[in-house]
Amino acid sequence: MFWCINGGLALMVLISVLPLGLLQAWASVEVGTWWARSAEFMQQPVMNTIRWLRVPGDTVFAIGALVLGWFVLGLRTGWSLEKHGDDGPVAQSTTQRCHSDGGTRDSLRPAHLNRESRGEPPARRRKSPQTRGPRADP
Repeated sequence: MFWCINGGLALMVLISVLPLGLLQAWASVEVGTWWARSAEFMQQPVMNTIRWLRVPGDTVFAIGALVLGWFVLGLRTGWSLEKHGDDGPVAQSTTQRCHSDGGTRDSLRPAHLNRESRGEPPARRRKSPQTRGPRADP
């Protein structure tokens, strides 16, 4: 997935976008910007060929994007989670964690860091100095 997305972007840039840009820059310096941006220049056979060379990079990138989307969909629905013995799934989606324990402060932490999952009581929150009430000076 990672290599498809980055490899596709690299192919697009190296095979199509960079050569087109260099040819346009050369034409702009030699003749003028009006020529480098004109339809006659952009429709030359070499420019059309270079433009079509972008398709392999686009295809590799699209495959990586589809794999990423499939993986994220699997995480959201739960069928992409890998099971490890009695510990349960390796990863849970944020929605599952928030709704499973009522949305406590520990609900967005990994399971091994949650106090409740280790059998400990939830941490007590300290009150801020503004909510303690008047201070009695001795």
